[in-house]
Amino acid sequence: MRTFLLPGPAIQFEMQKIDKASSIAGVLIQCNQKKLIQLQNQYHDYRIWNLKQLRNPILGVEEKADSRRYDEVMHKLLSDPRTFYLAERVLGNNLWKSVFNHTITIEILVNNCLNIIEHTKPDCLLICASPHSIETWVLSICFEVLNLKVYIMESSPLLWRTWLYEGIDKQHVVKINHLNHKDYKLTNWTREFVKSQQAFDKPSNGERRNMNELLSSQNQSKLYNGHWWSWRKELSRALVINKMLPERLAEIWLKKKLLNSYNSLAINEYPPKPFITFFMHYQPERTSLPEGLWFSQQWLAIRALAASLPSGWILLVREHPSTWWRSLMAKVRSPDLYDRINKLSNVKIASMNLTTFGLIDNSEAVSTLTGKVGFQAILRNKPVIFFGVPGYKNAPGAFFVSGLNEASEVMIRVSRSHAINLNHKKLVEDYLLWIEENTVTCESAFTDVGSVENLVAKYIPECRYNSFRIITEWFLSLDCIPDLAECKFQDSK
Repeated sequence: MRTFLLPGPAIQFEMQKIDKASSIAGVLIQCNQKKLIQLQNQYHDYRIWNLKQLRNPILGVEEKADSRRYDEVMHKLLSDPRTFYLAERVLGNNLWKSVFNHTITIEILVNNCLNIIEHTKPDCLLICASPHSIETWVLSICFEVLNLKVYIMESSPLLWRTWLYEGIDKQHVVKINHLNHKDYKLTNWTREFVKSQQAFDKPSNGERRNMNELLSSQNQSKLYNGHWWSWRKELSRALVINKMLPERLAEIWLKKKLLNSYNSLAINEYPPKPFITFFMHYQPERTSLPEGLWFSQQWLAIRALAASLPSGWILLVREHPSTWWRSLMAKVRSPDLYDRINKLSNVKIASMNLTTFGLIDNSEAVSTLTGKVGFQAILRNKPVIFFGVPGYKNAPGAFFVSGLNEASEVMIRVSRSHAINLNHKKLVEDYLLWIEENTVTCESAFTDVGSVENLVAKYIPECRYNSFRIITEWFLSLDCIPDLAECKFQDSK
């Protein structure tokens, strides 16, 4: 089996450790021209390209792509808004860098990608994350239109464990449990992690607060003396961001305006009526683009939920904390966004001071595109309504919504049950065991971790790096397409 490889920055410069050169049809990497020439000279057995080359109208690959396939790819890409979202993110959007003119770059990418595939004749594509640059997105779509499998290595809901998906938007889990040495019971790391996610204390005012929000452990130190804004922090960040100074200052102005708008509209108490909480994503990130599918623009998800709520219910919307802690890209938040959301009759803005676990515990259900908060909700016995392809999409108590009609159907089920199956705890434990059986991990290599808190906070990049290498070397040794892991949890929903 010949594989086209997008190894990612973590392992792309260590290809000498891969002893299966004959199984690599080609390699696409992110590097400058000088490094590319160095790699091409070093690895004569590989056909190597970089991302920038794919945007060159004259690539030097003379194969002529099938015109029917070319038309199929162009139609698929131009009918998917994510193509233009990614083009804008990577190529920009000002003056002549318009969506209209990005179509030229998209066409060049399609032509070059189809010619490369024809030239290298791969059986499949292996990539280290969901394609979230315009170049990798077009290449991946080309593979799927040509009926060639696309495999994606990605972290599972247990962040230190990695699994392999098949399909850009389907993301079926691939069976790799023979890489593990399992005794069919949950590891101590997983049990400790679950325990931490289910724990909370009760202050004197009765509000539930989490003991340790591991999935957002870095958040605890980012408030500025208890506030969400610091002029010093914003201006110091503006000096190092690779943008023109007027643009950087404009984004700071917009961010402050957005924060003021948000705070003026936000409510600081839980509604007396039943409510669902929609947790927004920080953007741009691959968890919403492309993994949010048609709902990468989160207004669409909010509108679908609001239109589907039972009479008398409220939708609470809470912004992602990183929107205030990290730099803001002006193109992903309009100045009147929160005002528009708040004008929906059954929607309220949730104060940033309401804790994640407090919102989960007091909601009838939680909703997100693909956010990790959905997995937190499942572990705390709350249903989650999701709009994309999160790692926990197969979990018990997780409900997928692909459009307004489906949102209405899911909402009926949630409103009638008000709780998950009484066997939820057992189902979740079985689901966690299924994750462990179909993932690769290297936490045993880190003997000085001490606790799962340290593992999540400090060692995730190393775990991902080592797991990617293990999966890549195993995948390149295969003679045929791998089997998919059987999902045992669909009937439980």
